[in-house]
Amino acid sequence: MEDGSSDIQSVYIYNGVGEVPEDATHVRVDPSITVIHQQAFRNCKKLEHIELPEGLVRIAFSAFRRCKSLKRINIPSTVVGIGFDAFLECEKLCHIILPQGLQTLGHAFRYCKSLQTINIPPGIEVIKERTFSGCEALANVVFSEGLQEIEETAFSNCKSLVSVTLPSSLKVIGEEAFQGCDQLNEIHIPDTVESIEARAFNGCKLVSFRVPPLVTKVDIDDIVGD
Repeated sequence: MEDGSSDIQSVYIYNGVGEVPEDATHVRVDPSITVIHQQAFRNCKKLEHIELPEGLVRIAFSAFRRCKSLKRINIPSTVVGIGFDAFLECEKLCHIILPQGLQTLGHAFRYCKSLQTINIPPGIEVIKERTFSGCEALANVVFSEGLQEIEETAFSNCKSLVSVTLPSSLKVIGEEAFQGCDQLNEIHIPDTVESIEARAFNGCKLVSFRVPPLVTKVDIDDIVGD
């Protein structure tokens, strides 16, 4: 279904039925939709603009996977869950604001190479493995209190990160969590951290590294690596 009122380009109205045309450039999601189903917009490589309604609750697995022309997206405040690979390889996506009420976040932004800034909402207790892996332009990450664990490879190869401040609620930094962040020279780790796993900062340029007092077993060479 198309809305012919646009003088510049047609607008495809997504109502959850049928496949979205791969050449769609502008999509408006019907207000009745509460879930963007898995792979709904997968490989819509020309999609530039998507309008999501308030009332949307979830964005499912691979919903916007490989939407290579998508640069910005406004996530409604009502969204509580974003699934695995929801924005995988959206290479031009440079701006996204996660809603404060978000509760679950799968490894949604792998290889979003243009993403520059992300604020992690307070409802996210775990940043899943590979969530931001390969986000080469990511230079600013703001963590909220409430985060307890950063899983393995969550920020691996985020080559624009220079400084990171972790929240006081954090307990676990997973294996290779920041591996390959080759510009990262400053990391502020709170005393609440109980476990820093192997090669967490491998390949980083840390000027100094302080082991929190609750970490009882540690091999600095194994954590920092080369």
